[in-house]
Amino acid sequence: DQDMNRSVTQKEIMWYLDERRRKEEKEGGPKMRQMAPDFTLRKLDGSGTVTLSDLYKKKPVVLVFGSYT
Repeated sequence: DQDMNRSVTQKEIMWYLDERRRKEEKEGGPKMRQMAPDFTLRKLDGSGTVTLSDLYKKKPVVLVFGSYT
C-alpha cells in the first residue's frame, strides 16, 4: 500500500512485482527454466559419486532446496 490508504490497487501490485523482478535480476542466480550447472557429489554412504548430468540423461531430475523442519 504505497499511498497508505489501506487499499492495494492493481498499479501498486504491478509496481511490487516489477521491483521484485528487478531485485532478482540484480542479485543473479538461475533464471526460470534455465538448465542447472553440472556438478558431482559424494554419496552419503561413501560408495562413490553421483553426477547431475548422468542422472538427467536417464530421467527428469528435480532439485529442491529448502528446509522442511
